[in-house]
Amino acid sequence: KINAVYGVENGIESLKEAVEDLTGIPIDNYATIDYDGVRAAVDKIGGVEVDVPFHMRYTDPYSNPPLDINIPAGKQIIYGDKAMEFLRFRKSNYPGYSGYYNGDLGRIQAQQKFIKSAIDKALSLKLPSVISAVYPYVETDFTLTSLLGLAKDAIGFSTENLETMTLPGTDKMLGGLSFYLADGEEITKLVYDLYGVDIDGATEENLAEVN
Repeated sequence: KINAVYGVENGIESLKEAVEDLTGIPIDNYATIDYDGVRAAVDKIGGVEVDVPFHMRYTDPYSNPPLDINIPAGKQIIYGDKAMEFLRFRKSNYPGYSGYYNGDLGRIQAQQKFIKSAIDKALSLKLPSVISAVYPYVETDFTLTSLLGLAKDAIGFSTENLETMTLPGTDKMLGGLSFYLADGEEITKLVYDLYGVDIDGATEENLAEVN
């Protein structure tokens, strides 16, 4: 439960260390965004187009903030609060309604598609104005100036060149709680592939570059 790492003291630094230990990839920078930031970002770009796979229905009055999700199936543009509800939905607690057959993994895949759609929309707009509007809601070690500089580098970028992945592993119930057990060997293969290193023919020099 890597999200539990973020909840400890020095959360972001602990999380960076956990990701680095898990993947061997150094984490140079970070950005975290709260609910208000997601709403601001989505509304600033005029909503995000999503294809909702089924009618999402769920309520939780004890959640903070309280949840009352009611999003019909089908392709649509969602804004602010609806975007947050779409991103948070995993399974229904209403009779006759369904959820992702693969639970959290299904939600992650939906979130990845949402992010790609949002990036695609943002790239079609004035990206610096989007960044400036969202920056107050973001906790990051990037300065606003450096982010605006990166926005210039994004000119001409296409989401066709953006690939999302989920670390290899297996979801499993342990002690009544849901866990995702990482597959270290498959993660190593994935990381080598990201760096363009043939793991079977890798030399010590290649391995040093990856690590």
